[in-house]
Amino acid sequence: MTIKKLLFIGLFILSSFLLVGCNKETEETADPTRTQVYINFYNGGLGEKWLPELKEAFEKLHPEIQIRPIPGKSTMDSGTVLNNFDAYEGDIFFMDYVGSEDLKQFMAKGYTADITKYIKEETLREFNENKSVWDKITPAIKEYYNQDGKIYALPWYQASYQMIYDVALFESESLYVSDDGTFNNGSNKSKGQDGIKGTFDDGLPVTQSDFFNLLDKMVEKGITPLTFFGSQAYYFTSYLTNMFADYEGYNDFMLNYVLEGTDSDLGEITLEEAYKLKSEQKGKEYVLRFAQRLIDNPSYYSNNTFQTSQDNFTAQDEFLLSSKQGKSIAMIVEGPWWEREASVTMEDMAGAFGDENLNYGKRRFGIMPMPLADDNSSSEGNTVACTSGRSVIFMNNNSNVKDAAGLFLQFCMSDEGLRIATAYSGMMRPYEYKMTDEYLNLMTPYGRELYQYENNAKIVFEEVPVSKFLQTEGSRYCSYLYTWVSSADTTANVAKYFQPGQQGHTVEAFLKGLENNETQWKDLVEEYRFRTED
Repeated sequence: MTIKKLLFIGLFILSSFLLVGCNKETEETADPTRTQVYINFYNGGLGEKWLPELKEAFEKLHPEIQIRPIPGKSTMDSGTVLNNFDAYEGDIFFMDYVGSEDLKQFMAKGYTADITKYIKEETLREFNENKSVWDKITPAIKEYYNQDGKIYALPWYQASYQMIYDVALFESESLYVSDDGTFNNGSNKSKGQDGIKGTFDDGLPVTQSDFFNLLDKMVEKGITPLTFFGSQAYYFTSYLTNMFADYEGYNDFMLNYVLEGTDSDLGEITLEEAYKLKSEQKGKEYVLRFAQRLIDNPSYYSNNTFQTSQDNFTAQDEFLLSSKQGKSIAMIVEGPWWEREASVTMEDMAGAFGDENLNYGKRRFGIMPMPLADDNSSSEGNTVACTSGRSVIFMNNNSNVKDAAGLFLQFCMSDEGLRIATAYSGMMRPYEYKMTDEYLNLMTPYGRELYQYENNAKIVFEEVPVSKFLQTEGSRYCSYLYTWVSSADTTANVAKYFQPGQQGHTVEAFLKGLENNETQWKDLVEEYRFRTED
């Protein structure tokens, strides 16, 4: 029997076990002497362990309340919940992705309770904090959740796409660099981009030239540098958006949402002139040239990358299994939940090969910093674009236990609750808090790297305040993926666009296709101005 078959069998058995475990959790006997609070939650990339841990910690403080988790995946799809809301018994919902229009429908239909009392008016004194939950929400996204001073939903988690590398492979193949540029096994790492020893970017490329020198070294050693879910635009294009944000910096990248301000290269931007942003910000060309250079060389990525049979799960398996299949793959483009999604494969590999270092939580992964421009044109510091946001938490307006549910919500957003959720899900939360060593030590090596990566960066969320123009007359332009829709490639799959063998697929053609029509844009702005004038 092949290792792949063993892994598949292991995956099936363990998945069945997890489903049984989920059902057992929901079938916990209701204690008639306690108040029950039911929690519907999306059991996907974040896994489910974070919620039982929150439940246990909360019930120690409030034994009179019983938290009863109800996991779901397809049943927690935004449209499914909207269309079948009365069938759900939950008092609180943790949902993976709820677009702004769906959230408006949830509120318009009266499904979401007004939780202003628990979120803005009361402090967390019950949990030894003098702040309210509202005080702790990342300031940049408060406007999104503020409905005329009332609160009907909260943000759940934050997520960006990165290039993730296999630490053990970098060590065994001496792929780290020292300050003098020589490759080593990690015993003499450079200070990295931030110039500080002991941070996530030590020993890793600083500039784009450094990055491609590393890829060439990998190819020279018979290592495939990269794999990802290439037939779908979302993954690699989201990664490029993150690189675009890092190049432009927080202020200039935010102009794509607010449409007014000062761009470091383009100067003063008014709403009438904001059409320029899509094609003329320098970061667009920088990122496109990076993508072209990477994709134009098939030795830089797996043959499976653009196959229709490759999805995010098969890409994860390919990356993880490659070290045991003759040709290692050094990196994968993924979102931060990937490690937990792939935990079954890692657990099965550890058993099949008798090596606990291959297991989830033991196998080490790092985050590749976004390569800086060789000409020093990149902005200073790190900016991270969380392009997989709009995950929300809300209370069921039909709940009969709102005060008990509100108290649990407050605990979830206390420092202790945020640390527990982060430690057991591996995902950062869009609130102001610091992880302690106690909880960092519960995280996987990758989880700790992710915390360091995001904790020292300026974060741009999908939920940032968006220009009113983009929500009305200019709504067709309101999507971060739209920033990559070009008449040269309307699918926004930048990676596929640059695959070798396609005539006329150039950076120049793609940039030309990004241009907004000035006349059409200004006509829409004129309509907007006329409608909104007092």
